[in-house]
Amino acid sequence: MTKHDVIIIGAGGFGSEVAETVNQLKDYNLIGFLDDGKKILTKCNGYPILGKIDWIVKRDRYLAPLGVIISIADPKKREDIASKLKHIQNLWFPQIIHPSVFIPKSTSIEDGVIIQNNCFISCNVNINKFTQVNCHSVIGHDSIIGKFVTLSPASKVMGNVTLGDRVFFGVNASTTRGIKIGDDSVLGGCSFALESIPKESCYYGNPAKLKRKNVKK
Repeated sequence: MTKHDVIIIGAGGFGSEVAETVNQLKDYNLIGFLDDGKKILTKCNGYPILGKIDWIVKRDRYLAPLGVIISIADPKKREDIASKLKHIQNLWFPQIIHPSVFIPKSTSIEDGVIIQNNCFISCNVNINKFTQVNCHSVIGHDSIIGKFVTLSPASKVMGNVTLGDRVFFGVNASTTRGIKIGDDSVLGGCSFALESIPKESCYYGNPAKLKRKNVKK
């Protein structure tokens, strides 16, 4: 079986975790990391840091296709990187889904999505581009997850919930069913949202209450 070369952008803790997931997938050959804040030719999780993100921009467009995995937790930074790379030839953005995760046939997952170990994804879910679902998270039936969303470990999105683009959930953040969370909003760690949250808002607590407006970066 031919393996496809992939590279991870982001040589932090989450990047190391994603590397472990890639190692369990038979289709990919991880060649290394890119990170603007790390020294070239040092290592992350046993793999070389090949350079900064511009390494891809300068890469010969006639080389073999390369899969790019963006393991940056910050939704806006992740979006900026994806926007910078989307027009470069011979790049593609694989779905990275841990083998422990069962995906129903009725669920749709777009390019660049990362789903880590022991997550539960229910039926009729739509997960849009470049969303990250960290370990032990739950997404309930008929939910829509926007682009560049970050669900930190043990996040719980109940059924019929809609998350806008670039929404960020802290560790163990949860929602009740049927609510909507607007673009660029934050639900803090261990918070429980009982009602819809408008865009560009930061909510904390149980039940979650507004702490700050206009949080868009």
